[in-house]
Amino acid sequence: MSDSTIIFDIDAGIATITLNRPTRHNALTLEMLARIDRAVAQIEEAKTLASC
Repeated sequence: MSDSTIIFDIDAGIATITLNRPTRHNALTLEMLARIDRAVAQIEEAKTLASC
C-alpha cells in the first residue's frame, strides 16, 4: 500500500509505515488513519513478520 501520504512496506519480515506529509508536519487526516488501520490489519494477518 502506498500513496503520497502513507508509505507501507513489508521487507524481509519487517513492516514499515511511513508518514509522508512533511509540508503539514505529518499531521494525520481521517483518510491517513484509515490507511494506517488497513496496514496494521495486514501486519496482524502476516505470519512471517519479526516481532520487536
